[in-house]
Amino acid sequence: MNINENRKRRIYWNGRIINLDLNRPEVERLPYKHIEVFNEIWQQKRIRTPLLILIGGYAGTGKSTVARAIIEEVNYTSVLATGFIRSFVQSIHKPENEPALSMNTYDLHRLNSNSDNPGEIIEAFKRQRYLVAEGIENAAKFVVTEHQHTIVDGNHVSPDCAERVAKLDGLIPISFYVKVSDADTHRQMISGPTHSRILDDGQFRTARILHDFMVREVEDQNLPIFEYNEASSRALEMIDQALVPIVSPYL
Repeated sequence: MNINENRKRRIYWNGRIINLDLNRPEVERLPYKHIEVFNEIWQQKRIRTPLLILIGGYAGTGKSTVARAIIEEVNYTSVLATGFIRSFVQSIHKPENEPALSMNTYDLHRLNSNSDNPGEIIEAFKRQRYLVAEGIENAAKFVVTEHQHTIVDGNHVSPDCAERVAKLDGLIPISFYVKVSDADTHRQMISGPTHSRILDDGQFRTARILHDFMVREVEDQNLPIFEYNEASSRALEMIDQALVPIVSPYL
C-alpha cells in the first residue's frame, strides 16, 4: 500500500487522527501538508534521514519561540542550544588562552581596552563563534548517527557554519535567522521569561552591536532572515517547502 492510499484513511493533525483523502481540496488547505506527510513516513520508517534545523540570531530574538512552534509540527524533534555547546567547548580551552569563550556575548566589551570600539567587540564574538562551530558540526554528525530530528539554535549559528553542516551526508539541513529590528522591543525580549536576565546599558549596547552585525552578515549573503513576530509562520512555511522533494516520491 502506498502512502497516498494510507492517507485516504487517516492523517495526524495536531495530535488527532482525522479522516482525509490526500487529494481532496481540504487537504490542500492544511497549512503544512508536506510536514504532515513527512511525519507519517518518518513514523513508518520509510525515510530515516533526519532534519537538522539551524536557527541563528542574537539572544532575545525569539529563537526559542520559533523552535517550540517547529516542535509542535515536526514530530520527534529535539532542541540543542549553542550555549550548551559553548559550555562543553570551554572545558578544552584554558580561560587565559581563550577569554572570550568563557563570557556571555553581551559582556564581550569588557575584554577590550576601548569598550566603545564595535570592531573589537565583533572580533571577540567571531572568535567565540569560531571555537563553538566545531562543536556544532560534531553535534550534526551525532544527529546523522542517531537518526534524530534536531534543532540547533543560538547566536553561534553563522552562515559559514551552516554551509559546512549542509555538506554532511545523511542530513536534511535547513537554516534561517531571526532578528528584532526595533531596539526597544529587543531590550524587552532579551530580558524575557526564557532567560531571566537584566542587562545594563553597556551590555545591551554590546548586544545590539552583535545583533546588527549578524543581520548584516546574513543579509549580505541573501540568506533567509525573519522578523521575530513572523518568524514562526515563515520558518514553518520554509520547512514545508523544503520537504516537497523529500516527500513527493511517497505521494
